[in-house]
Amino acid sequence: MLSFFKNIELKQFEKYLILCALCIHLFLASYIGLSPDEAHYALYAKFLDWSYYDHPPMVGWLQYIFYKINESEFSLRILPTLSWLLSLALILKMTQKIKKDSIKQRVDHTENRWIRWSILIFIFSPLLHLLSFALVPDTLLIPLVLLMMICTWNLLEFESYEKSTWKSWMGLGLVLGLAGLTKYTSIFFAISIAYLILKQFGLKILLTVKLWTAFVIALVCISPVVYWNQQHDWISFNYQLNHAAGSSEWLLRKCIVFLLVLILAYGPLFFMGLFIKTAPDEQGNFIKEKKIKSFFFIFSLPSLIILIFLSGRGSTLPHWAAPALVAVIPYIAFKCEKLGTYNLKIFNTALIFQVLSSLTLIVFLYTAGFGQETGHEKTFNSHQLEKKSKNNPFADLYGWSEAGERAIDLLKKYELNKIAVTNWTLASRIAWYARPVPVNIIDPHHDQFDIWFGTIKVNESILWVDWSMMPFKSPIEQGQFESCELIEQLPIYHFNRQISHFNFSKCSGWQGGGNQLEK
Repeated sequence: MLSFFKNIELKQFEKYLILCALCIHLFLASYIGLSPDEAHYALYAKFLDWSYYDHPPMVGWLQYIFYKINESEFSLRILPTLSWLLSLALILKMTQKIKKDSIKQRVDHTENRWIRWSILIFIFSPLLHLLSFALVPDTLLIPLVLLMMICTWNLLEFESYEKSTWKSWMGLGLVLGLAGLTKYTSIFFAISIAYLILKQFGLKILLTVKLWTAFVIALVCISPVVYWNQQHDWISFNYQLNHAAGSSEWLLRKCIVFLLVLILAYGPLFFMGLFIKTAPDEQGNFIKEKKIKSFFFIFSLPSLIILIFLSGRGSTLPHWAAPALVAVIPYIAFKCEKLGTYNLKIFNTALIFQVLSSLTLIVFLYTAGFGQETGHEKTFNSHQLEKKSKNNPFADLYGWSEAGERAIDLLKKYELNKIAVTNWTLASRIAWYARPVPVNIIDPHHDQFDIWFGTIKVNESILWVDWSMMPFKSPIEQGQFESCELIEQLPIYHFNRQISHFNFSKCSGWQGGGNQLEK
């Protein structure tokens, strides 16, 4: 991994900054529990397959290596940490590449400023801190998108198709295929690449062998996804289409709110860097600014705009935008080189805001926020939902290991064989920490847990687990269980504060509602 930084000129400050950020990530990786997504993809590794219900298989395939080494939280977070380091190295590689291509003569002090801005923007983006140790498909897609950019930039440097090399085309095809194995949204970047190549070489490129060889390589890479979906009635593709369509009507205010969330989650520098004006270049060093701007805008903005548009139906999550936003960091650093005095002050202020936001996030992760359950909140259950606790998102990372262990004990005590929950985010954690106990979701929709664990049998009894930060009504409606009895509560403490609690109930007499009916 360190070899990626070999040819990048880093000064002592930058090296210490990267090392400090890495140490913080490693500490958090060993300290806090798995998030819902992390546990879900750890289960991907446990139940290795050609593909999965909601995502392509790459995240499970790679995590399998570290799952087999050790099943601890720290081991499962080595992969995202390596991906974070690789992403930073590729950002700096891309930064140097466009620097070399856009400057007539090298100027050492500006070279270092450009590299430094790239590092600062990446390291002090709050959400990217989470992705540095929390594995999601976007964590792996980020370095793949950066590799796509480097491959595409190399191709565009050829004056004609005839001068392009087989190595360049085959490399691009391989990276596109790996991206397709990682996440379906990689198609947005593939479309941007297709446009850039057609713009450079013209329609005649469609009749060339090198292009179609790259296309075939990409298709071969994604063939496991197609094979798995063909075996499972195309459920993954249908799920993605329905998820993109959203569950409510399109509203402009939702798009605006999502954009504001992105600004807070990633930091204002990303968006300021795209649109803020730069000072005129008196030295004449920059000769290809228009080309650079066009390249980054075409590569990144279509994906970002599509995600913002889809958020109008409430179907987009902030971390989905990570690959598109990280991809513009070299361009933002490029603009920082030419900022006038006034705009540079604005940029420095925004950077300070990002630093403080990142540090605040780290403190909250460590302390599990500053809230606690008091009074009735300490013991409320599914029969008292009107007294729901205040939501503390940082409590989500603590207590699941204890809950899993206690669930296993209660299963033995009451002679039960299964656990059930009412939401997939609860299912992923309890299934991981109570493994290998089967876990079902009490929901009429088909899901990955049905594939892994089957369905609840008619008249079967289970252990129902509910969590105070995301409480649900007892599943005793028509088509669900005949009865549910609360048997135990487990309080979760952190720094002598009760931050949440779990309710364990024995539910009996499943009536076979929805897709949970045994087939």
